[in-house]
Amino acid sequence: MNRSKYLTVYVSLLTMVLVITGTIVFFYVPNKTIRFEESNTTFTNPSRGFYVQFDSNNLNGLDELNAKGVSLVFLAYDLNEFIASDIAQEKLDELSDAFSTIKAHGLKVIIRVAYGFKDATEFSDPKSIEVIKAHIVQLSPILKEYKDVLLTVQAGFLGPWGEWHHSNLGMDDGKPTTTVINNLLEALSNAVPLPVSIAVRRPSFMRMINPDLVDLSRIAFHNDALLSTESDMGTYDLDKLQREEELEYINDREYAVANGGEMPNLSIYTEPSIALNELSKLKLTYLNLNYNKSVLDFWSSTRYEGKSFLDLIQQKLGYRLFIQTLVLPTHFKSTQKVEIKLTLMNSGFSAMALPYRAELIVGHNTEIYQVVQFENINLQDVEPGKTSTMKIVLDIKDLSKKISLGLRILETNMIEINDERTLVRLANDKISFIGGINYFAEYEWNGKNTYNLIQ
Repeated sequence: MNRSKYLTVYVSLLTMVLVITGTIVFFYVPNKTIRFEESNTTFTNPSRGFYVQFDSNNLNGLDELNAKGVSLVFLAYDLNEFIASDIAQEKLDELSDAFSTIKAHGLKVIIRVAYGFKDATEFSDPKSIEVIKAHIVQLSPILKEYKDVLLTVQAGFLGPWGEWHHSNLGMDDGKPTTTVINNLLEALSNAVPLPVSIAVRRPSFMRMINPDLVDLSRIAFHNDALLSTESDMGTYDLDKLQREEELEYINDREYAVANGGEMPNLSIYTEPSIALNELSKLKLTYLNLNYNKSVLDFWSSTRYEGKSFLDLIQQKLGYRLFIQTLVLPTHFKSTQKVEIKLTLMNSGFSAMALPYRAELIVGHNTEIYQVVQFENINLQDVEPGKTSTMKIVLDIKDLSKKISLGLRILETNMIEINDERTLVRLANDKISFIGGINYFAEYEWNGKNTYNLIQ
């Protein structure tokens, strides 16, 4: 090869190196990894936490719940006047009005329908499952209209307080038969809109369900005798499974549903270490704030892990999400697309009981410039003690002004955001929660073509 050809090859190779190097320099974005610790702050979030019970015909005191850090209402809907007839239109309107009022307060509902909530000795439910099924058909349009208010529907209807004992449709011991259970749950499955769960009173009732009739992934559990006796007053079927086996049965269920309950009295099981273990295994999403007062007062006055045990329970009920790590560009040009990566951790008792989605928000102060969806992310998959890493590519489209980046978490089916109380706050101290958005970074515009991370 002569000297001219050598020179030509050399120049070509040099040109390629310069082009490749220039391309790398042009596209290279330096990143910074930020690590966070979970906040110790107790705050309110939607679709989890403590609840307060109300009758559907008396919602006095609803205005006080937000100040108490309560986001849930247990709604008792009493049909004791309709044991042998259809539900009157006035009574149906009562339920619609209750849902509407609760929605206006930014709250979620746990509803139970029963034929009497007062005195078990005066109780009498319908003697035909067809009457109950007809009532469920009447209620279905209201439940579907107010789907966005529902956290869960407790199966109810049978026995005093709808707790599935001493029912006219039961066996000799008052427990409902397998046929009645499947007929009732099948009717509820058709009436209650997806993805709302349906909660039964005992694990043994779950084991009686015919999966060909009822979708087991929708079935939740509520224990209204939590932490009270070895069998929790008959909740656990100790003739077949030991208490620990029943707890593991619930814990092993893979479905993201809303489990909950209340405590009737102090016992060895309400001791903090035991209670924490059991409530964790039950994947508890909600708990009665007013019952039992002796248990709640004991928890409030007992220190555990450096805080009031009641505060710890309040923090861990349901989900508790926080950013564990965050990978951000330290600076980038306005012409570049950049990747944002964050890892969420769930330190709560349960996964989210309803589907939620995440959005990356680009804005500043109260103004929002861009909303970018995190694709293929279901936050229900972030199980207790687990993490989920989310990535998104950001193209700010040359805004030429200071910007803040934030995470907004809202229900997947939510179309309009009408109430900031329905949005999820992260358990991070170094993140600002403003207007329902968790702002985690701020960039300064240099006046030319670059954004620089300043916070």
